[in-house]
Amino acid sequence: MNPHFSAEAPERPRPKGLYAQVDFIEPLGEGLALVGLDGVDAEWFAEFSEDHGLNKNAASVDVCKAFAQGAPLFHLQLTMFLDEANRRFRARTRHWLRIDLSAEGPLRGELYPTLFSPAQTVAFDAARLPLMNRRSQQLNSLTLVPNQTPVPHTPPTPLPIEELAVLDVGQGSANALLCCEGVARIYFDVGCGVYRNAPTRPPIISFCQCKDPVVVLSHWDADHWAGATIDTALLTRTWIAPIPATIKHIVFLMNIWNAGGKTHLLGTSTTVHLGPGIKLVRCKGPASDRNESGLALIAERKGKRWLLPGDASYHNIPGALKHRFTGLVATHHGARFHGPGAAAPPPPPTPKPAPDYARLAYSFGPGNAHGKYGVSHPRPAGVHAYDAVGWTHSGWGVLPLGSAIAGPPGLARATAHHPNAHLNGIRIGWTVPVGVLPHLAACPKAMPLTQT
Repeated sequence: MNPHFSAEAPERPRPKGLYAQVDFIEPLGEGLALVGLDGVDAEWFAEFSEDHGLNKNAASVDVCKAFAQGAPLFHLQLTMFLDEANRRFRARTRHWLRIDLSAEGPLRGELYPTLFSPAQTVAFDAARLPLMNRRSQQLNSLTLVPNQTPVPHTPPTPLPIEELAVLDVGQGSANALLCCEGVARIYFDVGCGVYRNAPTRPPIISFCQCKDPVVVLSHWDADHWAGATIDTALLTRTWIAPIPATIKHIVFLMNIWNAGGKTHLLGTSTTVHLGPGIKLVRCKGPASDRNESGLALIAERKGKRWLLPGDASYHNIPGALKHRFTGLVATHHGARFHGPGAAAPPPPPTPKPAPDYARLAYSFGPGNAHGKYGVSHPRPAGVHAYDAVGWTHSGWGVLPLGSAIAGPPGLARATAHHPNAHLNGIRIGWTVPVGVLPHLAACPKAMPLTQT
């Protein structure tokens, strides 16, 4: 596995420069944004290109594998005004930046050698490389995703599904659809806390794989797949995911292939049925917005429904606003979400709870923080939007930004509370949780599910 994905990898020396792509531009509110850049050590890549003949030839399969296994990847984050971030770093497919790290650089950021290492404060400058630049062409030849086989019409997903489990993985997202014994049959995201939020992870991250579950990835944010770099047996499973577009995610995809895993990459808006009443829908946001154009899962049985939205706003999920839901995983860890168009009045369109039994589950890490000024999930605006349509938060106290404490008897549950407490996972049934699920107690890799 590439060292960037390993919690045990020795820390690499700080590079002098990177060839990088924009990973994300995430609005933080108050006109600010968090910018994430993913790159490879520029000096290492120059030597790799020379050694593997990339100055004269396109990359072969073996060269791509060698790059995926050994490339020294780094992640760089900085907080800046949103307008400046969009002007300077607006993502463009297959375009690259040259990052030069030096004490004289005009920008300040946090450099992460791995998903789980502490940040290094750095100064740097960034310049766009022309698309036809030699280095751009070499990098693009290494990160070209080949054509994939379509998802089969009858995927090997044993049913029926009896419960939805929202797992406590820190500041990330991981959900399991369980059969009547409590065996995980489908995972929808397998993330955990990474980078600045790596310390929000619980002591153990592991996933029941006793019946070869399918792994569905809503989108390519690292906090939605990084659990598979800890429990690496997940890399050998069958994955269903959108097509990745940038270096870190393509290298992770190659690591799945190198481990023997299979992938079905979805590049269209086609609905995928995982079994009776369980479907994946493609979100309708612009393709340039990974959160708003990923996959969502909707499960239905006898008029009862669950919705797993990934990080998408609900108006971008087909069918999300047409029905009431028995089980809802709060989008984007309880972040503020939006309606269609900047002029849409508050509150934003929000799914409503079923009248008899319903649960809203927040997945976030205790003490999580984002950006220079420590914006934290869940956001008060997000909490208030759910409460306004009937998802009651009795037992919650919304204190300073993001300081939410959860507990019964309202409809809302959470995997943590601030500043430092893990609350374990949450079980959601169709009408009520099933009761005792024998496999949960027997499987050594099943994480605790103590909340209902």
